[in-house]
Amino acid sequence: MFAEPGVSAQRSRCEAGRIADLAHRSRWSQEELTDEDLRRLYSYWLSFQELERGEVFVQQDLRNRARLRQRRVLGVPAIAIALGAGLRMWRGRGKAVRSRRRR
Repeated sequence: MFAEPGVSAQRSRCEAGRIADLAHRSRWSQEELTDEDLRRLYSYWLSFQELERGEVFVQQDLRNRARLRQRRVLGVPAIAIALGAGLRMWRGRGKAVRSRRRR
């Protein structure tokens, strides 16, 4: 049961390599491809494009999740520090104004 996906993946890689070699040979030796070979080549190309778009989607999703995590980890403490500094400055300003009035 666990070996089946590996066998299937190996078979797909072999078929993809065979089709790629066939396309390469037909380009350089002027051999025409049969309709079946063209269909397989096009199907392989579409599958490859779909896999590539899936990879891009997964990478974007992972980046977005990492950015969100980063905002939480760095953003919340930064806001707390800024609010604390603002409060301290506001309190310090109030003391300075009060001390001027006393003079």
